[in-house]
Amino acid sequence: MTIAIQKTELGFRSLRRFVSSVRTRLDLWRTRRALARLDSHLLKDIGITPEQARHEAELTVWDVPANWSDR
Repeated sequence: MTIAIQKTELGFRSLRRFVSSVRTRLDLWRTRRALARLDSHLLKDIGITPEQARHEAELTVWDVPANWSDR
């Protein structure tokens, strides 16, 4: 009985981790799409060039900052 409960808890934790990862990737995708739509004067306000914004927007959702490895 205890083993079955532990397996179920592990399954729920894995599912929660997966759902969280999918949500994070979707948020990243939305953010990059929004960045791609900003005008050059707005990009200047946040301190990046249109080329930098374009490069970031072209990255895949799997291409994330190195400090995200613990997420």
